[in-house]
Amino acid sequence: DVEEGAGGDAGPTPALEGVTLEARRGELHVVVGPVAAGKSTLLLSLLGECPQVAPEAAASMATAGPTAIGGGCGIRGLASYCPQEAWVVSGSLRQNVLLSRGTAAEGDGWEGERNSREGAAGEAAPWLEARFRAAVDTTGLAQDAAAFEDGYDTMLGAQGKRASGGQKARVNLARAVLDPRTEAVLLDDPLSAVDARTGRRIMERCVQGLLLRRGPFADACKDAHDAADALGVTAPPAVVLATHQLQWLPLADRVTVLMRGTVRASGTPA
Repeated sequence: DVEEGAGGDAGPTPALEGVTLEARRGELHVVVGPVAAGKSTLLLSLLGECPQVAPEAAASMATAGPTAIGGGCGIRGLASYCPQEAWVVSGSLRQNVLLSRGTAAEGDGWEGERNSREGAAGEAAPWLEARFRAAVDTTGLAQDAAAFEDGYDTMLGAQGKRASGGQKARVNLARAVLDPRTEAVLLDDPLSAVDARTGRRIMERCVQGLLLRRGPFADACKDAHDAADALGVTAPPAVVLATHQLQWLPLADRVTVLMRGTVRASGTPA
């Protein structure tokens, strides 16, 4: 479960106050609201990255950056996060998705898993290839790779190809949905940097099909789901999506509407 709470008297300029959010595994919780409503701050609070000020101390404290008044927050288990400001490192497209979790060699082969916790030396984590293929396909990143001369070996970053905002967003999203062991996936408006067609693909294939194992495209992710099952992960994660695109609310299990850092409405989509 994912929970975030805050309450108490108004402080100087709190980014969040009086907010309660709960997301259970296998559910999509969509957080909507205008710009500066507090959506990004809410996700950062869930990750423990947003300072929290006790109500009695709020009036006399000045903090730098977003602040949550009172309450507490937490995520049970592992979590992955897709930030609104996408980033890449100097390395190949494949390395940017996998990071320290392993690197695929040229062609279809796989190098040994670099993290000893994933497997013995010289062996790739059994789940890695299936999840990688599903992550890049459902986010639309596979189409980017197909357009690059060197495919997934295309270098990005300061010494490589200059990636567009949409390509960076797809890299970040593929990275966030790669590991099936995460129990909560926090997505900070990944749809804002992509076109409508890619946005639909992300919602229907990545969020619904790959992460939540439901909808018409779930069967297309069977290999990735089997890889998760082999790890003993049979329950989908809790997915919290912050966005301003209201057309996706019918796919949500629960919706929270934020306005100026407070909850204006919360419940199931009508």
